[in-house]
Amino acid sequence: MNVGSLNNRQMNMLQRSELLTGLKREELIEFLSGDDVIMGDYQRGEDIFDRTRFLRSIAFILSGTATVYIPSASGQEMPMRKLNKGNFFGVATLFTEQKDYVSRIVAMTDIKVIFIGQETVEKMISKAPAFSMGLIKFLSDRIRFLNTKISLLSNSNSMDSFVEYLVNMSLQSGNTFSVGSSYTLLAKSLNISRSSLYRNIEDLEEKGLIRREGKNITVPDISALTNYIL
Repeated sequence: MNVGSLNNRQMNMLQRSELLTGLKREELIEFLSGDDVIMGDYQRGEDIFDRTRFLRSIAFILSGTATVYIPSASGQEMPMRKLNKGNFFGVATLFTEQKDYVSRIVAMTDIKVIFIGQETVEKMISKAPAFSMGLIKFLSDRIRFLNTKISLLSNSNSMDSFVEYLVNMSLQSGNTFSVGSSYTLLAKSLNISRSSLYRNIEDLEEKGLIRREGKNITVPDISALTNYIL
């Protein structure tokens, strides 16, 4: 990639990122000059990665936001997390023989992404100890995050799973959003009974943490809702 296409602000953002912090500017410039380092621009609503179309690379968001979706047992997609400017994704594409990706990543705004290809990542691991340590820490944090998500989704406490869903949807779509085609399908996707789902809805409504109108739910205060299960 022509590193000259990055302005000084973008270079500083890369150098301060959790994976690249500790790299000297000349090291970063050398690595970003690799032939498998490319820039991508995506419009709002466009897939960046899906299960069959992806790049074996570490991706860094230079501007914009995206949402990571994972398939649920019912076949519906669930929002996993929101990606903001300065976040990385795509590490799961590296060093694996699998031919499909684990999730779908959708641009929520117009977004600019830099992709650091596998060959360059291997050079960074071998030549830059600071990057290697950053990668280990990043992967450790991802494992912890995913374990927490799995725990919530499999938790016998249906309220935790439902609140996690509400928080993720609020981050993705704003304070008011639709649950989709039906509450029955939502209950299946959360792996809870429909009666438990309706009890949770009534409980949160009584406490003023959500408002429901048909298939639309409003979350007035995401922080208050999150703190309810902490």
